[in-house]
Amino acid sequence: RRVHGENRTFEMNRSVSTANVVPSLSLLRNTSSMSSTLSMRTPRVLPQDVRAKPTKAGRLSRKENDKWVEYYVFLKHSDLYLLDDENGQVKEMIDLSGAHCEIQNTSESPELAGCVVSLVIPGVGTHLIKAETTTDTTEWIQLIGSSDVKGKVVPNPFICSAIRQMQSGSRLRKVGNKGDPHFIELKLSLDGRQIEWDSRKKGHVTLVLSDVIEVARGQSKGKFSRFKNLQQLESTSLAVVYSTDSLDLICNDKNEFNVWAQGLEFLHRSIKQFPETFHLELGNASVQESRQSGMEAHNDLYMWGRGDKGQLGVKAKLSYKPLVMSTLMGKDVVQIALGKDHCAAVIRDTGELYTWGCDKNGRLAHNDVEPKQLRGISHGVSINAIKFVGVAAGDFHTVAVDEEGVVYSWGMGYHGQLGHGSEATEPFVRVVESLKNEQIISVSCSSTSSFAITRSGSVYHWGTLETAEGTRHQLPILLDFPERIVQITCGDFHAVATSESGSLYSWGSGSFGQLGHGNTENLDHPQKLDGVFGENHVDDIGCGAAHTVALVGGSVFVWGLVLQGGAHKIQSSPMRRDMSSICKDDSIISVSCAAMLTAVLTEAGRIFVWGVLGDAIVEQVEETETPIQIPFEKTVRNSHPKMSVFEFFDRFAVFCVA
Repeated sequence: RRVHGENRTFEMNRSVSTANVVPSLSLLRNTSSMSSTLSMRTPRVLPQDVRAKPTKAGRLSRKENDKWVEYYVFLKHSDLYLLDDENGQVKEMIDLSGAHCEIQNTSESPELAGCVVSLVIPGVGTHLIKAETTTDTTEWIQLIGSSDVKGKVVPNPFICSAIRQMQSGSRLRKVGNKGDPHFIELKLSLDGRQIEWDSRKKGHVTLVLSDVIEVARGQSKGKFSRFKNLQQLESTSLAVVYSTDSLDLICNDKNEFNVWAQGLEFLHRSIKQFPETFHLELGNASVQESRQSGMEAHNDLYMWGRGDKGQLGVKAKLSYKPLVMSTLMGKDVVQIALGKDHCAAVIRDTGELYTWGCDKNGRLAHNDVEPKQLRGISHGVSINAIKFVGVAAGDFHTVAVDEEGVVYSWGMGYHGQLGHGSEATEPFVRVVESLKNEQIISVSCSSTSSFAITRSGSVYHWGTLETAEGTRHQLPILLDFPERIVQITCGDFHAVATSESGSLYSWGSGSFGQLGHGNTENLDHPQKLDGVFGENHVDDIGCGAAHTVALVGGSVFVWGLVLQGGAHKIQSSPMRRDMSSICKDDSIISVSCAAMLTAVLTEAGRIFVWGVLGDAIVEQVEETETPIQIPFEKTVRNSHPKMSVFEFFDRFAVFCVA
């Protein structure tokens, strides 16, 4: 990625009047070090996103042949761009990824005390940086990152934010020696020394980064060549090469790729430099600093279909074209939920909760049809102080969970679906008291019931599931599962649980075969679907009113009431659906269902639908067996891997664009 160049000296000119001016700076070449860093991927024209939102911008002079040549400089993430003038062509780009600063001893020149640091680029060379003031020096150290002789490494704000995301974990696709690529939850350890994931065959796996030989971008290394159809994903692929094998990964989008590629490169170089004493310190880089660097993507909502009850979040009563929800633009939605005629969305970082649509039965917890943040005091609780992390919606009720694991519910309670011990309607946000001692991490809803998953993988249920007049539980009850559950997906009156091992359990109404057990019987307790998908891991599940869809190793399986040969037929066991028309040059990564509708999202960001579409999803198409692509000029993406990126309900839908 780099070639060597001549020895150079840099000097920063202070006479620039811009909002983001780089401090006055002299960069002096250390003659004992390796040569200067030049990037072979230098663009001729400055990328538009760099010009629009640089981390820093200003003027720089470089000494060439004993003469000072002035450049205009743009710093973006870890790339430093040099231009002849502000609007000129890029002459050079210096890659600072993995670089860090070390304070230098200036006892021979007291006037420079605190102003000189070494800019170390591992494996390439060292420069001396001199700023005019100690304040300027501190700013550059924060921008580039620092280390000391004891091995304490403080990354720059961009890398800090990337490492935090890596420590939170990402759902990436892993390419192995056998089988199809499959999703794993990859995490970086808190000390930054190893990455971890769970393998279906090997159990919990750790890769120590000191054993890593190379972090290779693209598909030139590793096992990618096993699959020709993966070549189109080369720009989001990377291989972590170690002595005996490689960990080959495909990220969900370019933003996620930048996080893992630059984060791993930085850690690999730093640990290599300080193999025994490496100590990671993330400093005080704030979320605001990370966002100013332009690293994080934001999920905006687009909705279309029927909107006569305000459920589109805009004034349109009907739209066949996806419309952006301007109220939530730039808010970074982390989870969405659709009820019969109402919607809810949780905002990342702030934990704000917005609801909109039909306010009947108190399902919005406010009286405004338009999107509105839940605020104020409710049952003695300050909603303003709550940071919500999840939300779900039934036909006429809403359930949410906060970062402390506390569950709240409101709306219609006729079927016991609020969990407050009665069937009364609750128009305000109210804590589900019987779950206060549990650490709940996610919630979900069927038409008339609710579910909550604890941190330990246990499942609570309340309301009515089997049929509209089935057994009612006005308070949460604990369901019996033989293993840890990680996801609950609900239809109108049936539910499917996904275990940590990738197994499926279904129960509730089975009158159309939607439980997948080869019959049409109802079940009042979860029952495992044995031997259906072999050793393949279930990647995603969708439930409609009377059918279920599973994504398994890139293949789509359906069961229940399905449209076949122009008629609705009962399919009581999972059946693989031919998706070759979609997957010829693409692959399916997510599924979703409405009443009698099925939708899939592809790797390329396209949405396809089929089934009973009503009169609002696709213009002049009410029913189709052939998947139809939803026309949209943008690519559907998601910056938060654990979030459901798109949802469908009867005659309206929503998805996110990151």
